[in-house]
Amino acid sequence: MRCNAETAAGFIPYAYSTQQEAVIFLEKIGFCRKNVFTMLFVVDPSTEEGMMVLGFMADLFAQGIPIRFAVVLAPGASRRKLGVTRPSPYEPGSRRSRLASLAGVYAEEGWRSDRHVAELTAALPPETDADADGTADGARAAAETADADDADLGLALTKLFFFCKRKLGSSAAMRFLAATREAREVGGGFFGPPEVEPLEAGHLRDALERASAATRKQLPMSSYALVSGVIDGSITDFDDDAEAGLTFLQDKGIGELPALLTNGVLRPLTGNIEAEVSEALTREVREVANLVRKRVITDETEDMYGTIANATSTFARYN
Repeated sequence: MRCNAETAAGFIPYAYSTQQEAVIFLEKIGFCRKNVFTMLFVVDPSTEEGMMVLGFMADLFAQGIPIRFAVVLAPGASRRKLGVTRPSPYEPGSRRSRLASLAGVYAEEGWRSDRHVAELTAALPPETDADADGTADGARAAAETADADDADLGLALTKLFFFCKRKLGSSAAMRFLAATREAREVGGGFFGPPEVEPLEAGHLRDALERASAATRKQLPMSSYALVSGVIDGSITDFDDDAEAGLTFLQDKGIGELPALLTNGVLRPLTGNIEAEVSEALTREVREVANLVRKRVITDETEDMYGTIANATSTFARYN
């Protein structure tokens, strides 16, 4: 899914040249017909944070910003262990004061009888659940228990996204994501910004109908039957697609969601989404502009993305 740089009106006044990328005015992207920026949003749609990021991404897409947009939906990822934790390096019950690799030292009579060791051990704070958890960071006992309804709706949203992409087209899929936010907005206008309701099955039905109307393509069945079938499991056509997001996280080693990859540079999104996305994009724009000024990138560059990745701080695993 991307902006069509060949037909978008905003691109028409500019020449087909990478030199336009060297122009940064008030931290804006130079409107060049060569699209060299890609933003990949990785979110868990079963969380409110993930839904906020999807809404913001849809707004950026609707504004026609000259970058490619991509999204990885990983429903339930925020509540699952992805196999990236390691055993604790500390001895169980030691209040993180003894390394397991030095167990032999602690067993020696000299250590056990040392007065200073005894004083320091007595001064340690009481053991907490996090200390006894056995995870790498020792900071939390277990993942927060998943809310079944939220998890089911996040998974249903993911499957319906792939339904729209396969049956109605990529634009309809992006329109569906935008409509899930629009359908949840209540109030607003003169009295202030709208409130956003928690995601419900009715919002998914509304979003499907809006996506269908926007593309003027008929749904193969009623929105009620489609959403109900996805939630109760009777429609399984997109189950493998919905699991692909978790596979992506495991392959890339990404554990904190939501996250953003800008031309392969990872940036966790921790709260101030607008500022964090803007900062990530601005940094990459400056990097690319410098490459253009140094003529590392020219119109004759064959592998544009490979050249950018090799010359910047892109981590190969995320690219």
